[in-house]
Amino acid sequence: MQTPGRPRVMLPPIGLLPRGPAGYYAPFPQEERMETDGLPELAALRTQVQSARLADDVRHASLWCVDQLPKLYEDFFRTYESRFADAILGLARAVLKRLAEKGSGEDAGRVAGVLVAQLGGLHERLGLAPLVLRPASNRGRVKKGGRGGSTAA
Repeated sequence: MQTPGRPRVMLPPIGLLPRGPAGYYAPFPQEERMETDGLPELAALRTQVQSARLADDVRHASLWCVDQLPKLYEDFFRTYESRFADAILGLARAVLKRLAEKGSGEDAGRVAGVLVAQLGGLHERLGLAPLVLRPASNRGRVKKGGRGGSTAA
């Protein structure tokens, strides 16, 4: 029944929200979603890896990992699923591990620092949770003490 003088408001059926395909919930309006086309940090990182003095296999592996990142960020922004954030972190750690190996090249340490800085800056700029990354040490871990057990009586 319509009240005189008031226009009738049409509401979408329950479960169907405007701005999204029928039957799907869009968590954010399309205008507010982040665009991954303009991620200058990833472009700068790729340029650094390409121009650095690295062993060929290290450069190839690093570029492969860096080239996967734009798609993973796009998928993350589209779905906000943690599996994409985990994949980003895994690739970043894989590059850092590879750069820390012996014989990686003269610029391996510098590239590792650039990777940490660029991804950290990207996450800060986009308001994402910071990645817990640090360039790996070229030295092996040194155990302190004997067998690791307690010597207190």
